[in-house]
Amino acid sequence: YSQLSQIGYWYKPTDWKNVEITGYFKPVAIKEKNDISLVSRSVKHDTNVYAGCGGSSYHNNIGIDNGAFRFKKEMWHADYERSAYFNTTIGSIMNKWTGFKGIVYNLANNSVKLESYVDKDANNRWFKVAELIDSGKWGNDMMHCNAKTEGAVISWGSPMIIFKSDNVTYDFKNLSVREIIPPR
Repeated sequence: YSQLSQIGYWYKPTDWKNVEITGYFKPVAIKEKNDISLVSRSVKHDTNVYAGCGGSSYHNNIGIDNGAFRFKKEMWHADYERSAYFNTTIGSIMNKWTGFKGIVYNLANNSVKLESYVDKDANNRWFKVAELIDSGKWGNDMMHCNAKTEGAVISWGSPMIIFKSDNVTYDFKNLSVREIIPPR
């Protein structure tokens, strides 16, 4: 991770770094309580890829059963630091279309900002529901992959974006990913 933070990307300077990830989701079946995750800044989530270090990532999450929001930092695959759910909830998103947007970008002070937005009625009216700044103190196991500190920020870009959930059947539409220019 120390090398990645110096060069700024996994494979190429054009890797996704400052991103807006958007989609509309309609969960129709769920086996257990779960979230939909918009995942950025990793390569492959596999213990055989860079000894699990390819799984470093930020997750913007929405809870399916309660419409609650939180963030996860995957320090390596698979070791997570999870934020608490934020007070903003929209109720269950089962069997209805819901827009969910995750934004992740680097700040000028070497921190990373995560923001989540929702279009709860699928009418293109978005509002911010959660935000978190990782200033390098969030997490306790980044040195597993040779970061300089245990909570080091994931500041580098990656060639992958993942729309993730486990044990959920859902319809989706209008998925998009775009590189953004971070606010100053």
